Amino acid sequence: MPSVRIVGGALLALVALALYGGSDQWGHWGCTDRNAERGEAGVRVQVVEETGKPLGVSAEIVDWNLEVHPQVPDRGEGVHFRYRFEGADPTSGPAVDACAVDVGRVALGCVTVYSSQAFGPDGPLSGDEWLSVRHPEQVAGVLLIPDDQSYYGRTCEADIKDGGGLHPPTPPRTGDQL
Repeated sequence: MPSVRIVGGALLALVALALYGGSDQWGHWGCTDRNAERGEAGVRVQVVEETGKPLGVSAEIVDWNLEVHPQVPDRGEGVHFRYRFEGADPTSGPAVDACAVDVGRVALGCVTVYSSQAFGPDGPLSGDEWLSVRHPEQVAGVLLIPDDQSYYGRTCEADIKDGGGLHPPTPPRTGDQL
């Protein structure tokens, strides 16, 4: 006759399986995704990783102006800006978000710029980019957000076993206060 201890243990195991469902549920206990806090935007920033640790790379807006893009003149005026990275690896360096803002530092349009794609006429880590904004007359400047956006990592949804952890902040959107 089986002992009460064995029957009780088997019953407890069955109850646990019934309560928690299939095996895919077990992985959710340890996998959590979190986004880092967004850093302070500026014209010149020190690029930081998800934990806020500086990467030894700076990025800056060299200049900007409103003008008509020569390849798509029917779109009207856009924000044309030049940027530069210092201290980045030219082949696999960081990326930061750049946003055209109004006088209240509200984002009017944003784009991610990559140091590895910066190969403009002002040096190997310089580049230029265009931003379309709904009301170009409201643009008061272009700011960079210091958080490295070059690597997001696996999420719990994509990889329950190896995903999760701290990720870069969510990218800024039109209307965000910077």
